[in-house]
Amino acid sequence: MVIVIPDKEIFSGRKAAILACARACTNRGVTWVSLYYRDVTVANLQYLLQMPEVRYIYWCGHGNNQMTWPNGSTVARTHTTCWQCTPRWLRDLWESIPVLSYTTQTFPGAPLLPRQWDTRGFDLWGLGMFQQGNKKIVFIDTCKSAEYHDMAWAYGVFSLQGQGYRDQIYIGWRIDAMTAAWVSTLPGDTSTGVRIFWEEMGKGRTIMQALQNTTTHPASNNNPVLALWGNNATLDIGNPNGDDNIFLWGTGDINQIRLNP
Repeated sequence: MVIVIPDKEIFSGRKAAILACARACTNRGVTWVSLYYRDVTVANLQYLLQMPEVRYIYWCGHGNNQMTWPNGSTVARTHTTCWQCTPRWLRDLWESIPVLSYTTQTFPGAPLLPRQWDTRGFDLWGLGMFQQGNKKIVFIDTCKSAEYHDMAWAYGVFSLQGQGYRDQIYIGWRIDAMTAAWVSTLPGDTSTGVRIFWEEMGKGRTIMQALQNTTTHPASNNNPVLALWGNNATLDIGNPNGDDNIFLWGTGDINQIRLNP
């Protein structure tokens, strides 16, 4: 498992969920490593994400499903962020850059991105994960990470589709997922819901069981049910017309997929 946390403020809001993810891995005998803040660089991501033994990814940080030009027009493209360092004589310059599902580097006919991010950003498609099939659970815990399926494709969640394999799933959000109840515009608390999910995964639950248990867990204070599953407080998994805020992409059997060493 690679746990990726590029943003200090997101870590503060999601700390309990991040620790629950690490404990879940330990409980299940899954080796895990974390990248925090400025350790989340292109070089470190290239090294870790291309390792065939890395089967699980939990990415917790800023993200979105589009990029905006100065004139206000937008380009649909799911992305997260990482850090890039430019050496300077007095002080190195650190810049947050987008980690994009794809760019014109890999899809020359794709719509151009603002600020020259097609060449300055990090193109995940270029890692080749889309055809490897070794990423089994990918949870991109950022805003709008599952509004489209481009990021799921980049991580290879569909790479074994039609070949009899049903062991890959991508989890993300169709909303601006705030990190703490006190800053959330949602009725409920997404952070508590994510923490419960990882606690349940650490008990050997399947993806489906862990998600279902977010609706019954006796969490104190802030109820995560509406924050995850919408106003009907019901799991509409697989229904694109449902009101779930958390969303899954892929053809994996969520009644079988679990954290395995």
